[in-house]
Amino acid sequence: MKAWSTSGSARSAVGSFLYMVSILCINSPRPKTGAEHLEERRPPHRAACRHLRQPSPGLELHGRAAQPATLAATRRDGADRHARRHSALQRRPRRDAPPEPVARLKNAIAGADGLVLCSPEYNYGMPGVLKNAIDWASRPGFASPLRSKPALIMTASPGTAGGVRAQAQIRDALAATLARPLARQHVAIANVASRIQDGRLADAPTLDFIRVALEELLDEIAMLAGARLRPA
Repeated sequence: MKAWSTSGSARSAVGSFLYMVSILCINSPRPKTGAEHLEERRPPHRAACRHLRQPSPGLELHGRAAQPATLAATRRDGADRHARRHSALQRRPRRDAPPEPVARLKNAIAGADGLVLCSPEYNYGMPGVLKNAIDWASRPGFASPLRSKPALIMTASPGTAGGVRAQAQIRDALAATLARPLARQHVAIANVASRIQDGRLADAPTLDFIRVALEELLDEIAMLAGARLRPA
């Protein structure tokens, strides 16, 4: 799982990562105004997503509730144990802060003007690691860094459909976060193995198709930026 910000040649970056799950955080080139001149250019963000969350109190209680000793306990003894357990859980530090890799991912998304999501298709769907990344980045609900973020989706497959089923799932997941998946013809690259040379996408018509899609993403970013700058 890769994620970072880039303001350079997004086309070449996309060509390198069609075979892996990747989220490219795009910053569109634009003149700086006002306070932006005073802000130093930040280094590119790099973030990764972990598959496993820390054990939650709910899972711990669920596991303990299945033990035979608990099931065989009297009502009073069970109530006493529940009270002691509840008191111990209340004294635990809260786990509101996300894991550090998740924080990096969310910061990268928050600092980007738009996103490009590249993914293969696994068993008629998106890879679990990408769904996991979207779920982590989607918090807090309806107010996450994904909200109102323009997003271009690209999929690739060795088959003839180009990963369109995975693309539909990714689009639905992004829509649930209130992101803005680009409304355009799908970038779904079929028979991708025949278009790759030395680990890079080398098929000229496909690269031109991707270039047009990236230009449309930049147009969408510019349109939204202009709408925000217009006086009410």
